[in-house]
Amino acid sequence: MHYIFKDNPLEAQRLVVQCYINLQTYHLSMKAMLNVDFVQDMINILQRIDISLKKMACNVLTGLMAEPVAKDLFTLCKGEEVVSTNLHIKHVGFNTALCTLITASVTDEGADVYLRLGTVHFMVENRLARYVVSAWEPALEAIFRHHPSAKLAYTGRLDLNDFTREGFYVQKRLSTPFPTIQQLMDEPPPHEDPVFISLFQPPVSESGVVSGIDFGHQCKCKLERAATGVVDLSLHRIIAAMLGSERKWEAVASFCEEVMSQKEEAEREREAAADAVPLRRRRQGRRRRAYARLEP
Repeated sequence: MHYIFKDNPLEAQRLVVQCYINLQTYHLSMKAMLNVDFVQDMINILQRIDISLKKMACNVLTGLMAEPVAKDLFTLCKGEEVVSTNLHIKHVGFNTALCTLITASVTDEGADVYLRLGTVHFMVENRLARYVVSAWEPALEAIFRHHPSAKLAYTGRLDLNDFTREGFYVQKRLSTPFPTIQQLMDEPPPHEDPVFISLFQPPVSESGVVSGIDFGHQCKCKLERAATGVVDLSLHRIIAAMLGSERKWEAVASFCEEVMSQKEEAEREREAAADAVPLRRRRQGRRRRAYARLEP
């Protein structure tokens, strides 16, 4: 359909899109628009030149987002990537329409896409747009509601109303822009900078088994080799195992000591590196020399 549509006169295109906007007041018309082809056509319009036509397409897509399935279709058609590209166009009206679309369409998966594309970082750093475009800040908050890790990284706080049941993660040393958890996992070794992960339930896949992204795998193997019998690494299970057996207590304590010693060794290597940041370099002050003399 869009191959014919883009060759029509511009005024005719605007008239058609305006008809779509008017038809969204009818339930049957809305239902007919909820398909991949139609959503893809609207997203294709966002890649054209005319700003007015783009704004109208944003309005159509925003209206569709009242239906949850439309959000999935939007992500399926790579709508987040097109929106991210268009956000760099300096036009207050168009930016407002795009931000309104972001607020209406963002999901957990979509928020992760915006983070991976660097859109979140761009929106946070663009102070002028945050001041001029009224819908900019609500769009950013909408993304943060679906990605508490990004909110914590960029604002330094999490509120009581933030949805953290699925857990969140934070870097010990924040990188710019803030990466997705998949980007962190894809980084080649050596993995020197710690990432702290807070999970409030075991990570399971749709099949009901432990996810391939098993953050506790190495810890689990270590504990199993130590014959602790701990399979579920949730906090209350580990505490119960430690309190139930002195051998298991010692196994967990030994594992924790080994992890801490590895972290301290990595920290010492970074401090001794010639290209280390001045604040991270080993300090050879009076107290440090005094403490060194006390070491055997």
